[in-house]
Amino acid sequence: MDSNELFQRLDGVIKTGYIRNVDPDAKQVRVAVDGNVTGWIDWGVWRAGLLKVWSCPDRGEKVLIAAPAGDLSMAVVLCSLYSDNGGESPSSNPEETYIKFPDGSTLVYNHGENEFNLVVTGQGIVKITCVSAHVTATDAITLDAPETLVTGNLTVKQKITGQGGMGVSGGAGTVAQFAGNVQVNGGDLKADGVGVKSHSHLEQGDGKMVGPAQG
Repeated sequence: MDSNELFQRLDGVIKTGYIRNVDPDAKQVRVAVDGNVTGWIDWGVWRAGLLKVWSCPDRGEKVLIAAPAGDLSMAVVLCSLYSDNGGESPSSNPEETYIKFPDGSTLVYNHGENEFNLVVTGQGIVKITCVSAHVTATDAITLDAPETLVTGNLTVKQKITGQGGMGVSGGAGTVAQFAGNVQVNGGDLKADGVGVKSHSHLEQGDGKMVGPAQG
C-alpha cells in the first residue's frame, strides 16, 4: 500500500462535519459531512463510568467524526472543533481553563494568576447543598450584596465592627442580650426613646423619689 492509498483510506475514516440534528434523550446526533447527512450516531463524552459528565452538543457545532472503513452508518463523534460560525474559542490565554455557557455565564481558572472566577449572568442563582461547608480564607472574605440573610444561629468568635448602624430584635419570646461591658462613644444608648446620657427626671419635692426617666 502506497502513501496515496493510505491517505485515501484515512480520509474516509476521519472526517469533519457540522451537527445537523440533536436528540438529547437518545444522546445521538446527525452530522452533515461531505454533502451527506449521517444517520443517528453517538457523540463522544468526557466520562461515562462511575463518574458521568453530561454536556449536550448544539446544532451547527463543528465536530470530528470517525467512520470505520468509511461507513458513515458506523460513525461516532470524537470531539468538537472551533469554527468561525459561532463556535469560536472563548479565550486565547494558555494559562486559562475557560468554560462559557450559552447564557453568557463563565467559569474560569487561571493557573498563572492562581485565580478562580465563576460569573452567573442575568438573574442567575448559585445553589450549594451539602451537610457541612467549611470555607477557609487566609486573608479576607468579602460578601458584596444589598442584603445578606442568615436563617440559622450565627456565632462570631472575634470582634464585630459595624459601620452602617445595627438593628437587633429578640424574636419568638426571646430578648437581645449582651454579656460584658457595652461602651458608647460620641452617642447615646436609648431604650424606648429614653437616653442613658440625655434623659431627665421630674422633681417630686424634697426627700421624695424623682419621677421616671424621660427622653
